[in-house]
Amino acid sequence: MRAPDYKHLAAAVVLLGVLALGAERALAPPAPEGIACVPAEIDAAAVPDPLDAEQRRLATHLSRWFQVDDEGTGLAVFAAYRAAGEVGLDPLLVLAMIAIESSFNPAAESGMGAKGLMQIIPRFHLAKLEPHGGVEAVHDPESNIAVGARILQE
Repeated sequence: MRAPDYKHLAAAVVLLGVLALGAERALAPPAPEGIACVPAEIDAAAVPDPLDAEQRRLATHLSRWFQVDDEGTGLAVFAAYRAAGEVGLDPLLVLAMIAIESSFNPAAESGMGAKGLMQIIPRFHLAKLEPHGGVEAVHDPESNIAVGARILQE
């Protein structure tokens, strides 16, 4: 008998905390003063952030919790909000699915052939992947989230 995997349970508890307490209270504290997220040679004001303040705090918290790249997590949060809005889902539900299915690892792949952030099985969802570029779109985080949100909505 296999030992239980508590990583998924911990991820669900954290995301439920974000949902229950609100993003403001449940998120990690901001980075210390003087730490830049953008290299010094790039003017930070010239690089637009597609996330609003709440989404940015959520992305920062998720990247710290899952120990993944902040920029990639920010793009996942942005894509989750956009995809959820398109199909009529709560974006936090989409992010919870990503947390449980892949722990925000865009290269995650299961033994059953599920791939990417939302763990899409390409052979079952070819028609949904075609508008995004075919089977290879499952490896693109934005396309993976868009298709995964549509599957979840159905």
